[in-house]
This record gives sequence, structure tokens and C-alpha cells, in this order.
Amino acid sequence: MASGPKSDASAARLRTLHAASLRRVASLASSFDGIVEATSDVATDDEHDPEGHTIAWERQQIAGLLDEARGTSADIEAAEHRLVIGRYGRCTSCDGAIAAERLDALPATPTCVGCARSIWHAMIRTMSSDLFSAAGDERRQTLAPLADRMRPRTLDELAGQERLAGEGGRLRRQLAAGHVPNMVLQGPPGTGKTTIARLVARETGMAVEELSAVAAGLADVRRVVAEAKARLGGANGGEGRQTVLFLDEIHRFNRTQQDALLPSVEDGTIRLVGATTENPYVSINKALLSRCVVYQLEPIPRIALGDLLRAAAADSERGLSRSGEVTVDDGAIELVLDRTGGDARRALTLLEAAALLADGDTIGVEEVGEASDARRVRYDRAGDEHYDHASAYIKSMRGGDADGAIRWLAQMLEGGEDPLFIARRLAIFAAEDVGNAKPNALVLATAAQQHVEAVGMPECRIALAQVTRFCAEAPKSRQAFDDIEQAMADVRDLGTGTVPPELTNRKAPARPDQDI
Repeated sequence: MASGPKSDASAARLRTLHAASLRRVASLASSFDGIVEATSDVATDDEHDPEGHTIAWERQQIAGLLDEARGTSADIEAAEHRLVIGRYGRCTSCDGAIAAERLDALPATPTCVGCARSIWHAMIRTMSSDLFSAAGDERRQTLAPLADRMRPRTLDELAGQERLAGEGGRLRRQLAAGHVPNMVLQGPPGTGKTTIARLVARETGMAVEELSAVAAGLADVRRVVAEAKARLGGANGGEGRQTVLFLDEIHRFNRTQQDALLPSVEDGTIRLVGATTENPYVSINKALLSRCVVYQLEPIPRIALGDLLRAAAADSERGLSRSGEVTVDDGAIELVLDRTGGDARRALTLLEAAALLADGDTIGVEEVGEASDARRVRYDRAGDEHYDHASAYIKSMRGGDADGAIRWLAQMLEGGEDPLFIARRLAIFAAEDVGNAKPNALVLATAAQQHVEAVGMPECRIALAQVTRFCAEAPKSRQAFDDIEQAMADVRDLGTGTVPPELTNRKAPARPDQDI
């Protein structure tokens, strides 16, 4: 890179200062040598000059000035050397060209602008962390929602998940042995996936990095892996410890992004803890999944979640009683449990919202009802909930449980499911499971499908419920399904064969003695 006016002026100034400093050093050295030579034969160190100073003191002062001048000269020479390196050399960090316009800011070890900026930013982050982390943590703890404040700090505080993290649980035994497997935590929201990832890092002393696959990309993954390698290697201030990468919503990473994790997971640079609400065997690459252990998390049991809510209300350090004792009626607890379905985060959020509506220090059913309005239906049209509800709906009809089938129908409709999807499933069920035992079932199902297309929600829900009950209570016969399956299997195994002459559409050839 060509030097600019600023660097040229700096070079000229440094050369002038360097030359002057060299002259001063030479002059002082000559004076010092002359004084030593002149006084060595005629004076002793304890004799005094006309001003009353000893000769030894005079020599010490001049020697100090000489050392100072030499130091100044060395500093100027080093600066001039850095200037030359900056103009014509390479960065010692990345071996890239050094920008000439920033020569006056070069450190003792020459670095380019980009590396210098990175070093500076790292210093600022470290200083900011040292100066403000304690105050920031305290402020965040004050402003954080109740669900975050009450996040378990040890495995013993974790609500539910006894099979995994309770006494004798698989994960607890692994952590006690000092082993952290790469894992995928699969379960509905609010069951402790993020908490478990943080506890794994805390229990083992590992560093933790958190990414959300919704917003993160390959650049974020590469950055975390690079930092993990530096941290593990102990170089450049590294700590010599492993890193836990918690990747929330891991199923949202595409194949390329998931493949980027493979080398670091394989060589142990990171310990991957992925969280997903979807079926990992469908949404995660087989190569990555084969390197992980899948842990299934269940909704928090009702009793455990109730105890958690009571503890959150009574906690004077992190809970609702920080500013004074707060109590919750048992009826309010039951209503929260009814409307949150084992989701601890939703339950704590609802409890906190009810506390804000309470006039006094008691949270009752009225406050919870006002805060929640109605229970939210947990349903995902594009995920596992879609297929799970459809399966429950079909199996209830197949088992003759009309009330259960209509309940699953209602949950799908309330969750926003496409009623045409349900109508198609009804038509399939009528042909496959009812069949000739009640042939009218297919007629009604087809009519219901046309009704849904013509009328739509909410009126079409009545026709869907009518046909659902009819199919559930009808006698069942899978004969038509079994017949066509067996016939198609024979065709695949034995081939199509030829059509016998008597079954063809052609007439038999005429005999010679037959009149045509």
C-alpha cells in the first residue's frame, strides 16, 4: 500500500528526532568520558566540585542523563523501525499488508488495522466485562421475568424430568462421572431444555455458548468453533477448557448448516446440546444424529409444576415475594395448571401476570382468569403436533371412541388446522376402515368434503363432527383395503402376465367353414 502524506510527515519527523537524539547521546557520552578521564588522576570520588557536589555524584548524574538519552534514542529508533515495517512489511498476526495511514498507532509488534481493531475491541470487551458485569448482572436479575429468575441453578432444583436428571437418572450419572455426551433434547416448550444445557456446562465447568438456529448462520457457527478451539488450546489467553454449544431450535438448521457442526463435534472441540420440539429422527441429519444421544423431555408433571409455582410465589430472593410476602390460592394454582399444560415457562409467566393484577398480596382465581382469558391450544400445523393429533383422531374412530375422536377434532380446529385436511382424512377412513360394513360412510364423508369446500369454517365443523361420529360408531371392515393390498403385492411379485383370450375384448377368430 502506498504511503500517504501523514506517513511521510511522520517519517521525516522521526528521522529528525532520531538524528538529534544520536547527537545528544554522543555529546553526553563524550562529556562523561572527558570528566572521568580528567578527574581520574587528580580527584577522588568524595572530593567536591565548586558547587559542593562530589565527583561521584556528578558522574552519577551524567550517567543517568546518558541512559535516558540512550533510552529516548532507542524508543525513537523503534518507532522509526515500526514505521518502516508498517510501510513495507507484513502484519505479525495475519501476515497481511499493514495500512500506512495508521502507522502512528502501530504497537511494538506491528499489526494491521484489522488485527489492531480486533485486539482493541477485545480489550474493550474485557474491560467492560470487568467493570460492569456485576452491575449488569444485578440489573438483569432485577428486570428479568419470573420464569428466567426462577431458572434452576442446580440439577436438584430442576422440576420434573426425574427419569433423566433425578436421583439415578442417566444424565446425572454421566455428569457425576465427568462425561458430557453430545445430545439432542427433544420435548415441548417449557420443559427445561435450555436449563439443562446451562446446568451441564455449570456442573462440568465448561464454557457455554448459546445460539438460536432461527437467527444464527454459518458465520456464527464458525465463530463459536474458532473461539472454542482457542479456549480449548489455552493459546492467546485461552482457558484450556471445552465449550458447550447450546443450539436452540436445531431442526431449523438446513443440511449445510448442520454438516458444518460435524468436524467440531467429531473431534471434541465442542459439546453439542441441541434443543428441538420436532422429531429429531426426521428433522436432523443422520450423520449428526449418529454422534448424539437423544433425550426425550416430557411436560412437567402437575404436582411438580404446582410445587414450582408455590415456591416461586414464596421466594423472597428471586420470586414474587421480593418486595413482600405473596400467597397464591390453591384454586389459582389449579387454574394455572389447567391452562398451561405442563409448560413451566408459561405457568410462571401467567402467575407473574396475575400477580400484577392482584390488589393485595394474594393471587386468586379471578386474577389468574383475567390474566389468561382462555387456555391456549398447543398445536403446530407444520410440525409433530399436526401428525400426532391426526393419528389420535383416526385411532379414536378406529376404536369406536366417538367422544374422543370429536375431542381431537375440536383441538385440531381450535389449533387452526385446515378443515379440508380433516375432511380428506375422513374420506380415507370411511373407505379404508369402514368399507362395505357400512357403505354409506364413504358417501357421507365425500359429501362432508364437498361441504367443507363450499361452506368453510366455522359452519363446516358441524358436518365434520356428524361424519366423525357416524364413522366412529359404524361397524368396521378392512376387507377392501386388504384385498387391493394383496392383489398389488401379487402383481409386484409375480408380474402382470397376459390376459386370457376369453377375457379379452377381441372376438374369437372365425373357422374356415363358417359363413362370415
